[in-house]
Amino acid sequence: MLRSNIILPASITVGAALLTVFDRILKWVALTQWTDRHVELLPGVQLTFLLNKGIALSVPLTGTVALVCILLLFLALLAWLVLTVWRHDWVRSSILGAVLLGAGSNIVDRFLYGGVVDYLQVVLPSVINLADVMVVAGIVGLLVLSGRRSPVSENQPTSRALGE
Repeated sequence: MLRSNIILPASITVGAALLTVFDRILKWVALTQWTDRHVELLPGVQLTFLLNKGIALSVPLTGTVALVCILLLFLALLAWLVLTVWRHDWVRSSILGAVLLGAGSNIVDRFLYGGVVDYLQVVLPSVINLADVMVVAGIVGLLVLSGRRSPVSENQPTSRALGE
């Protein structure tokens, strides 16, 4: 039982960590290679560069106010993860961890570059990055799970399951 309870959360966590590394690499490439040109991948999909100084979807909240609001939200989610969710539900914890990794990658950009490095333009006029995708997908995952209540015993091993 313990093994099956760990596979999904571990997969989410490893996948989120790999996406975060790939996001950081693509941001570096965007800063060094795509600032003056676009790379067409498919019709309507191109790699480009945009330093987004606003918040989500380019909402024009910028500067210190935006950074403080984002940091407070990040810290609140991190505290919630550590103090409550992790103890009771590994799947939700892993999904929330993916959200925090994506948000953390964008926060690093704000400190280093004064805005978020976006590099993927798809059909829409906005430009996004993998960290944005992780945040949105994680929030959708949490919303899907919010209606499902699982007993602690299904999501976290008890001392008996650990062999104690």
